[in-house]
Amino acid sequence: MSVFTTYNTIVEQKLANNSEVFFTSEMKRQAANEVTKEIVQQYDLPELIRRPSTSGTLIVASGVAAFPSDYFRLVKFWLEDSDNIESAEFIYIRPEEFDGLSDTASYFWTEDYDPSDDTRKFFFKPTTETAIHMRYIQQATEMTTDSTDNGLSSQWDDIIGFLTVARLLQNAGRYDEAQFFENTGNARLRDVYGSVKNPGGVKQNARFRSKYERRSQLW
Repeated sequence: MSVFTTYNTIVEQKLANNSEVFFTSEMKRQAANEVTKEIVQQYDLPELIRRPSTSGTLIVASGVAAFPSDYFRLVKFWLEDSDNIESAEFIYIRPEEFDGLSDTASYFWTEDYDPSDDTRKFFFKPTTETAIHMRYIQQATEMTTDSTDNGLSSQWDDIIGFLTVARLLQNAGRYDEAQFFENTGNARLRDVYGSVKNPGGVKQNARFRSKYERRSQLW
């Protein structure tokens, strides 16, 4: 995993300048955080896939559950039988369709506003389930200090370095130089993501799947 000090060193090398007279440490940290967030928004990074801390399940009460504190995007919800074998996967439907379901409908989920405490939450049918298995993508940790670990592995270091430099040069009005760093960073981003997006191997992840097979592509 990487920290801001690592990115700062890479940025200084690519700028060929370690002076902070023009690009301060705070400017570089903000740009690196922005780049990291954009990558997480666009790509499902394996190192950010998590499960809830309570036995890998989300605790549900009367069909409602709060988001994990670091939740960003869902991979899947499912149930397991007594032999720890997947027995059902929950299907997402829009809130307005979810509202018309009976409490015993199986198996559906949505995200919606909860007026009881003015927050957004998960809602499930049937409402009798109390512990639902969950896999989700967490938010990248904001780097507030030099030693904050953002959660991304070191293979993204050079990419974040290139794109951070691009962001800094754009802010400085040096658009031609910024375009070079942005193009290079994006090309490397696609290459790296292409090498990590199929942890099960190409044959497992690229094969044709039956429409009756209810497994997420991210399983």
